[in-house]
Amino acid sequence: MWKVMERRRKRDIALAVREGITLALRDFYHPPVPDPEVKVGNVKATSFYITEGDWRVHINVKDVPPLEEEELVAFFRSVCRHELGHYVVCPYDVGLSALITGSASKEVGPELAGFVANFFSDLIVDYYIFERHPEETVWEKKITINWVAKNVGAPSELWMVLVRCYEKMWKVKLAEELRATRIVEEAASRIVRTIRRGGVLSEDGWPTKARRVAKVLKPLLEELKKPGNAEGEYMTSPTGKRVFIPEDVARTMRRNPLSPPLRKEGGCERAAAKYVEKGEKLKDFVDAARAAGLASGETEILRAWYRAKANMRIKVKIRSTRRRGAELQVYPDVWRIEDPVEELDIPLSFQTFPKLIPGVTTKKWVKASGEVAGGEEAPPDMLIVLDSSGSMGWRSDTPDDTPFDLALVAAFSALKFAMSGSCKVAAINFSDRVIVCGWTRERVKVENTLLKYQGGGTVLPVRNIVEVTKRNGMKALILLITDAEISNWDEAVEELGRLVDMGHCVCMFFIGGSPCMLGERYKKFVSAGGKIYFIPSVKELPDVVIEEVKRYYR
Repeated sequence: MWKVMERRRKRDIALAVREGITLALRDFYHPPVPDPEVKVGNVKATSFYITEGDWRVHINVKDVPPLEEEELVAFFRSVCRHELGHYVVCPYDVGLSALITGSASKEVGPELAGFVANFFSDLIVDYYIFERHPEETVWEKKITINWVAKNVGAPSELWMVLVRCYEKMWKVKLAEELRATRIVEEAASRIVRTIRRGGVLSEDGWPTKARRVAKVLKPLLEELKKPGNAEGEYMTSPTGKRVFIPEDVARTMRRNPLSPPLRKEGGCERAAAKYVEKGEKLKDFVDAARAAGLASGETEILRAWYRAKANMRIKVKIRSTRRRGAELQVYPDVWRIEDPVEELDIPLSFQTFPKLIPGVTTKKWVKASGEVAGGEEAPPDMLIVLDSSGSMGWRSDTPDDTPFDLALVAAFSALKFAMSGSCKVAAINFSDRVIVCGWTRERVKVENTLLKYQGGGTVLPVRNIVEVTKRNGMKALILLITDAEISNWDEAVEELGRLVDMGHCVCMFFIGGSPCMLGERYKKFVSAGGKIYFIPSVKELPDVVIEEVKRYYR
């Protein structure tokens, strides 16, 4: 008899959930979506999520207040409004979720940042819903809070702060028998003032506000490390660390409160795009991605970051004229008496011979445009040769705008062009070791090779470059990105010149280089069609590489 009643109760709850979801979707004017997937009982916790692509709603229900059928529908309609609010109000996308989580992480660390992100987002969403459906929202929240209070022992301070935030924000009484301490009252007042300052729904201020909320909650969250006899359980954060969460908090927030909202497949790249768009630093993004559980490891995080940086660079319109300071295809030649006097390079001439003899020992620098002819010729495969030596200046604590950082942006930009043309790409990362990725159309393999910073010496792997190029058997565009502190330049220029003679396109990009560093040996290389770019300012590097590469991939 009891089993029959239990089955009937579960069925009634499932029907109420389905109808509540349907009504909540209408409240948000959402287009028709597939039938929701509903599970009642026999689940670890109450949870709600939406799958991308088909927008199917999934909801698991662990326990429900004792309500009649019509009340159940109204209850779940309000609950689902809240959950849908995370997708359309706050944080509404993975990028903003990561910004909020990352900002909170600066105060409470990655293990607890997700909790603050959920706490903050819940208040923002419920403010929005209350403004539109005040009576239903207050009614549902009263039922939830008092149902939790009835079924859990002594309330935790964290739960009391959450409840008092709602009461202060809405100016209503929700908990029937709540006796808040002075600490709770002060914390709730500070949080509500923070959220209201500058407008509750002003999303530009959300990351900063989340950090301030984290600062207020930090003393209370620290107490979770020593829970004593408090009711609750240990839950897993996105970083893998287990953290104690009070039972009343978990049941009121209806999910693992440590898991930030909107963790979706592919979310790391979306979050990276948001961070790049906002001009944030790489280190901040790495911390946020870890705290939000957006990636399985640092390499995946770095891949997402440099893809986003490359996409941003490519979208920026590159001026048709050459950028100042970025000189190309430079080689020394004889300055003759009929040449303009301003072209005479006296220091270079004296390097050649201690006496100036016009037309014999006088020297000038020749610059050629090197335009690529148009036509229907198939774009070439690409070999990226990247210097990751110590002189490239990567710093793990502040990597932004170092030579290796900008070299990666340039390399990832070039890679995007080649992949968009369905071309094969190979990569060589060189320093003390030579790391080779053979010809492939798998973007991740190439990216992983480029991302390895070695920080050792600088010997150009000429033999490897020649071997990889010949192994493909097709015309290749070879991009060499280095800071020009190469110890075997004589050998390199000779071998690379031979590749040019074989029909391959070889482009050298010298970070911090100057035409004065070259000698006569480069004349043959450039005359044959090789290209040399000098990049006095490393910040120019990505744009110069993009401008060159886009000639080959339309």
